Amino acid sequence: MKAVLKNILFVTLPSLVFMFLLLELVFRFIIPAANQPDYMFDEKEQVLRFNNAKNSKGIFSTGKLAEHRYQWSINNAGWNSPYDYANEKTAGVKRIAVIGDSYVEALNVNNTEMFAARLNEQLGKNYQVYSFGISGSPFSQYLQMCRYAAKNYNPDIFIITLIHNDFDESLEGKSISPVYHTLKINTDSSVTEISAQPYQVSTMRRLFKRSAFVRYLLFNIKIQETWQALKAKWQPVEQPKNFNANIDVNAILNNKAAIQKAVDYICSSLKAEFPDKQFLLMIDGSRYDIYDHKLNECNVCYMNDMSMQAAQKYAMWGIDLNYLFEREYKKNKQVFNTPEDFHWNAYAHQLVADTLTRFITSK
Repeated sequence: MKAVLKNILFVTLPSLVFMFLLLELVFRFIIPAANQPDYMFDEKEQVLRFNNAKNSKGIFSTGKLAEHRYQWSINNAGWNSPYDYANEKTAGVKRIAVIGDSYVEALNVNNTEMFAARLNEQLGKNYQVYSFGISGSPFSQYLQMCRYAAKNYNPDIFIITLIHNDFDESLEGKSISPVYHTLKINTDSSVTEISAQPYQVSTMRRLFKRSAFVRYLLFNIKIQETWQALKAKWQPVEQPKNFNANIDVNAILNNKAAIQKAVDYICSSLKAEFPDKQFLLMIDGSRYDIYDHKLNECNVCYMNDMSMQAAQKYAMWGIDLNYLFEREYKKNKQVFNTPEDFHWNAYAHQLVADTLTRFITSK
């Protein structure tokens, strides 16, 4: 027994420590593991943003060999952007706030290539474009983010970027996390806002995030997803039969009335609270249907229609990206998503920036 303990203490443990340190060096310097900025909850503003006090620059890599590498940097205000934000406005310069989730956060492209940065560059000196994007945020969270942006930066125009899973996740109990602002649809059809809960991270999780080896397992080879896939083989779980645009279509259809109520509440609240501001609702295209040349059979596009109808009803601008993406795909046969997932790639970000530039300068 003593010999076994001695081997564990003086051979096995040192070997494991050495191996761990070696892997740390490999995934820190040779195959750089994905690094993400640190989230923090701004209790005063009731919004989730990034902590710019530390880990303010990094590379988000994907793939087993970190084949794809995207640079991000957290600015003075706590958002992924290649430039800082000023609170005071410059006379004669219009300010635009881009609000959204991971498509605006844009860790899957260099932040100089995100559409907000491209738009800022293309619009020129008479405009400032500030982006406020956090992964997982639903439409209801955008209401709170608009309040935050209006209070601190006083933009003239808000561009709200909608993705198809933003709608049902706005409803109480449907959000992926309690750190997002949600809406409760009451039995009398009134709406109650449910405030976000502060974001909390355990000390152990913070320590794990500092490990390049752990980040490599989580983000580059996606060990959690691999494990879930293996479990599904052993214990098959029935998957949604009607899945499109990252949502269970049947489940969304069952909540259609509540979603419509939520959309009306958000848009009417924005117009009531900020009557002197201009809002633009921009919704993603159904890209699977576009790639398959079946956009006319799209089973999620009623949300595109709902968004455009809401924009018209509440005197907002509206852009449905179905038309842009379908036209460009027919012409170039080039996909709009990154190799690793369904987020927009640099090509899509540029197309969106070009479309917004033409739209805004025409007004």
